[in-house]
Amino acid sequence: MVFKVGRKFVYFVVGLLLVAICSWVILAGRSVPERVKEAAPVTSSTSTKKPETVGQDRGFFSEYRLERERTRDQQVELLREMLNNANLDPKSREKAAARLVEISMTIDREMKAEALVKARGYEDCVVIVQPSLTTVIVSYKGAAIPLDEENELKEQVASVIQCRPNHVCVITRASVK
Repeated sequence: MVFKVGRKFVYFVVGLLLVAICSWVILAGRSVPERVKEAAPVTSSTSTKKPETVGQDRGFFSEYRLERERTRDQQVELLREMLNNANLDPKSREKAAARLVEISMTIDREMKAEALVKARGYEDCVVIVQPSLTTVIVSYKGAAIPLDEENELKEQVASVIQCRPNHVCVITRASVK
């Protein structure tokens, strides 16, 4: 069975998947009643303490990574179907191939940035790379990461993601004791 897929449809599907991911991230904290989920405020204090983390709230992070992988697998499958579609025009195939490369690069950058954040001493994290903003969600014991620590984190993540530090948003997720 071969479907002819237009460019607008592909953009629609990719946009829909991104909205689904963002919605899932927002609602994930409310979807598991057996865990206490407290989203800490994004504001920062000026304390100079190093981050203290607790490893009991890994569910959010692992669930997000699994959902992200499932969504990307769906995107990749759709793009591969487009590439294998003999009825698709060369320009659309070229865009599908470019999108596959882009997804691959994004996965690589997210993995490297997550490893860097964990190497800094945070128990767990998720990095979400989008065209205009990179979001870093870290497990943190306390209300917020100290401002100087947050700025260092933004600079290092930005260097891995290859964006500006002001295009990196750090969100703390309170660890469950």
